[in-house]
Amino acid sequence: MKKRIDGHLVSPRAKLIREIQKQPLRAAFHVQAADDHGDLHNNAGTKFLRADYSGVRPNRNDAHIPIDNLQKRYTVFTAKLPFDNFNQRGESVNYVNELEFAQRTALDAGVLLLDFFGKAQEVEQKSRTDFRTRADREADLLIRGRIEKYYPLDAINSEELDAKETGSQRRWIVDPLDGTTGFVLGDWNFCVAIGLAVNGKMVLGVIYCPKRETCYWAAAHTPAIALIIGRGCTAIRVSDEINLNRAIIALEPGKAPGRERKADMERRLLADDGARISLTWASAAVSLAAVAAGNLDGFVGHKLEPWDMAAAVPILLEAGAKVTNIAGEPWQIGDESIVAANPALHDQILRRIN
Repeated sequence: MKKRIDGHLVSPRAKLIREIQKQPLRAAFHVQAADDHGDLHNNAGTKFLRADYSGVRPNRNDAHIPIDNLQKRYTVFTAKLPFDNFNQRGESVNYVNELEFAQRTALDAGVLLLDFFGKAQEVEQKSRTDFRTRADREADLLIRGRIEKYYPLDAINSEELDAKETGSQRRWIVDPLDGTTGFVLGDWNFCVAIGLAVNGKMVLGVIYCPKRETCYWAAAHTPAIALIIGRGCTAIRVSDEINLNRAIIALEPGKAPGRERKADMERRLLADDGARISLTWASAAVSLAAVAAGNLDGFVGHKLEPWDMAAAVPILLEAGAKVTNIAGEPWQIGDESIVAANPALHDQILRRIN
């Protein structure tokens, strides 16, 4: 749905780009025109924001270049931050292209979800606590198609489609619509979550919340970033709350069986001088992103799937969180539980729930 900005009708993508331009950053962004099928053309109207990223917080005084010609359909790319990872041979591996790709793909999938949001649609019940809509499947097909086109050798795990095994050590872990139940009910706490694992370790994650007009992202050894429409981009950090009795903790019981564990965890967290408030949101990924941004103090999830958590893990780690499973072991792909908070609060949460 197009919205009117400065007298012009622009798409959600163009709106997002314009909001980026309003906030000067010590980071570089670039925008490339795309055709109606979403394919990139490297020779088409590239714009750059140029600056040196040398700190954690963005500098609001940096100069910036406004985007012009919004009549074209644009695709936004992530911050070009100076980061490196290393493979097992010690060779430098730069995931900036994959991070750009994940943000672009999440944005387009989010725009697709908005076309379905608030409209009557058939709901398929996969289990007593798990549902699927046409929006889930269409978004998954869009993301799967993009990955297969641009990274055909990579493996893929996503919620709505069968896993694609290629023998590669690179694996995309995708939740095309996390928070389906809330989405159907008109709740805004849903998102697109896309993460990439290499050799079993999460190296990047993007979480885009279309109705909240917020996108979170990070890659290994880079600042975690949140882009909020109307407020621009900022580096994010976890809450500095160290007292459990003042903390707001989100709980996610996950899928049956095992949901009874949530009641026990909540009782333990709230007992005596425990957490101030416990919440249950419709989306584990949205809740985890809120922890990374410091909007929630902690999160405990149980009986979850990898795609519920994977994209959030790099964002949480780069935002300063400690991330483990309920047993207190460092979180890894395949775990069904997750505990995330700043290190001091995290240890208090673990002691309570165990």
